[in-house]
Amino acid sequence: MTSSEISVYENSTSIVTTLAIDSDSDQLTFTASGPDADAVDISKDGNMRFLAPKDFEAPSSVDGDNIYEVTVEVSDGESTNSEQFNITVIDQSELYIDSYFPFEEEEVNYSEFNPVESAMAVDELFSTNSRLWGFKFISDQAYVTTRQDGVFFLHNLATDQKYSFDIASKVGLYNEGQGGLFNFDFVTISDTEFQIYFAASIVTQQDGYALAIYRLELTLDGEPTFSDPVKLFEAEPDETSNQHFGGDILLVGDVLYATSGDRRCRECAQSKDRYNGKVLRFEIQPDASLTAHPQNTVNTGARKEIFSLGHRNPQGIDLVSEFGEVVVSEHGPQGGDEVNILSLGANFGWPLVTLGEEYGGGLIGATQLPGYKDSVTHYIPSIAPRGIKYVHENQLFPELNNSFLITSLKFELILVLSLDTTRPRHRYINLAGFGRISSLDVNSAGEIFFATHSTPGKIFRIR
Repeated sequence: MTSSEISVYENSTSIVTTLAIDSDSDQLTFTASGPDADAVDISKDGNMRFLAPKDFEAPSSVDGDNIYEVTVEVSDGESTNSEQFNITVIDQSELYIDSYFPFEEEEVNYSEFNPVESAMAVDELFSTNSRLWGFKFISDQAYVTTRQDGVFFLHNLATDQKYSFDIASKVGLYNEGQGGLFNFDFVTISDTEFQIYFAASIVTQQDGYALAIYRLELTLDGEPTFSDPVKLFEAEPDETSNQHFGGDILLVGDVLYATSGDRRCRECAQSKDRYNGKVLRFEIQPDASLTAHPQNTVNTGARKEIFSLGHRNPQGIDLVSEFGEVVVSEHGPQGGDEVNILSLGANFGWPLVTLGEEYGGGLIGATQLPGYKDSVTHYIPSIAPRGIKYVHENQLFPELNNSFLITSLKFELILVLSLDTTRPRHRYINLAGFGRISSLDVNSAGEIFFATHSTPGKIFRIR
């Protein structure tokens, strides 16, 4: 008896067509046997298929693996042949973004999660005297990071040269409480020219504190230079709160998303006339200025920039380019930190809908309400999430494929969230002792770099 190896992708029923053809055009009879014969069907034409699509993450073969063993016997009435098929189901990227409610304890409590099973080494690459916030590679040889008190750093890994640029006085930075220089994204103009869009809290003319968006140019010809920042957008001032600014930026082509926290004004997150507690969406113009995206629908009048509302303090945002989705990580109150998949005009409910509670106990809102969009997952107790990064494929750590890496300020770890099954799956990378994890990025080799929001602030590499 011969043996054939077949590979098929998960979520499909098709296996192989035309198992056999009789040279005399006799009617053939197919019979399946073997350990996994009950999982397949063979038509009169010799097409073999699974009776139900197979899930790589939940194999249903007799052996509990992703190899289905089937022996096929074919007869024309005079002679009989048989062949064994080993059908391997292959993993593919998936993204389930429907509501998972209700959750089980082991799906929301980080202490119930399992560690990533991989050998990882951590190296320190950079240190500065205060807290770092943002981090991104501009090339495999260089990264940019932001210090909360108003400094950009450029580190060339090939030469180990480090450069800094202080923007605090140039923007009137407000650096009290949770205020300061936040995160950024960039546009590559050429190998040596980059436009950096960043978020910061500033002191306004009304003596308040506001979230603002700026642009500057980074040039790498000779010694790197940063241009003076140009202000592109300023939210309304708030003279009472130095917290919950949000502060992340995402560029998708000529579109810019910015996250804006509720500034501890809960009712403002539900107001269509306030920027508090929103994700904003802009269109980048040819002159690199920003205008409200013309397709925004929440407020078509004075606050046209609003894309979604009902957020508390969203500090991380990323594009899941393989699926065309934008994902946000968001601080809840006591418990109820969230991961949200954005959609145009969606209301994520804060403070009317939340899985968290008042500090010290006490209800804030309902867990679900009609008309409000659910988070795809949440965390109780709070993990204090900030940076979020989708990993499609990682050649160094393939166990991270098709997952989200989420930094935890509170517990000094990186959560690994997989939304590739009908239930969310969580693991973690333990980084206890390295500091409060703020932001991260992954280079083309698969190495993970992260910045710490500690004093001193440091950059580490996981390899």
